Amino acid sequence: MLVGCGVLLDLRQGKYKLTYRDIDSLFNELKPALWPLHHRIALVSAPAIEQSDQLFVLSVCLSEQGLEADVFYDVFRAIEWLAQKKKTPVLN
Repeated sequence: MLVGCGVLLDLRQGKYKLTYRDIDSLFNELKPALWPLHHRIALVSAPAIEQSDQLFVLSVCLSEQGLEADVFYDVFRAIEWLAQKKKTPVLN
């Protein structure tokens, strides 16, 4: 079992439109066992306002589920954030 993993999603060159329905579908597909394992997700976006706003909504939803998630415009800052030391999670 992996604990405390970091995931970087580079969407700078992608074109997408995330609706609330899309985000809800994403959560229905993800395994609930992933939530408490202190994973970090860095979402890297181009600064286009509409698309980055969609990622901020996704980031908030992920955070509300117990994952650490944030949106970045700079891939190197995202990597630094993912590499930051965190407290070791306590698994029961």
